[in-house]
Amino acid sequence: MSRIHGGLPDYLAPGLSILFVGINPGLRSLEAGHHYAGSSNRFWKLLYEAKLVPD
Repeated sequence: MSRIHGGLPDYLAPGLSILFVGINPGLRSLEAGHHYAGSSNRFWKLLYEAKLVPD
C-alpha cells in the first residue's frame, strides 16, 4: 500500500511572465518545502543558465 504525503502550495501571482507546472513533488522537495529540491534535479541550474533568474 502506498502512503499519501502532503503537497506543496502553488505560487501564483499577478503579472507572472512564465509559469512552470510540475506534478507530485518528491520526498526531498516535501522535506525542503520547495519544488525541485532533489540534489540530482537540474531544474534550478538550467533555469539560471537560461538566464531566466537573476544572479
